[in-house]
Amino acid sequence: MFFQCRDYRIFPCIKGNSVFTTVQKSYTQVHPYPASNVFGLLDPEAETKWLEHWSYTPIQRKEEGALSQHDIFTTPHHGEDETLWYTVRHYPKERFVEFIRFTPKAYVVHIELRVVSLAAEESQTLVSYNFTPVSDEGEQTLKGEILPLFDQHMQKWEAAINYYLCHGRPLTEDSDD
Repeated sequence: MFFQCRDYRIFPCIKGNSVFTTVQKSYTQVHPYPASNVFGLLDPEAETKWLEHWSYTPIQRKEEGALSQHDIFTTPHHGEDETLWYTVRHYPKERFVEFIRFTPKAYVVHIELRVVSLAAEESQTLVSYNFTPVSDEGEQTLKGEILPLFDQHMQKWEAAINYYLCHGRPLTEDSDD
């Protein structure tokens, strides 16, 4: 089995004289749309169409136009160093994708996404994140910003996917429908 649902677990991580904490968070998004429609949006190129302000730069793509295992890309990170993404596994038939995301001087994030069908026109995305800080600053950001807002971020992401599948355009702050 690829996905293990855990809400919050802590693992020690030692770097030099520092001990950092790896934190695991999970969330289940609900979509009133078929799983195949939702899974197709979990690709860096597709995300530019439905997620406001999302941009990426491909480094290595095995297949033109489609996310593949071992693809590498970067995303901006709030004016700091770019975040590097590596696609560990990508199984479209199973609607499963796994990423490692590294933000220099901050943290490494292991992400697993699985979209499952609930009914013909309904699905869920099972989201699992493992956050491991690689610096004191990364640990402070994790504790002070990322973890407290994790569920809120997942809800916004869920709403953006559902809005796009309904309206065919990104959910923005100005969206009124």
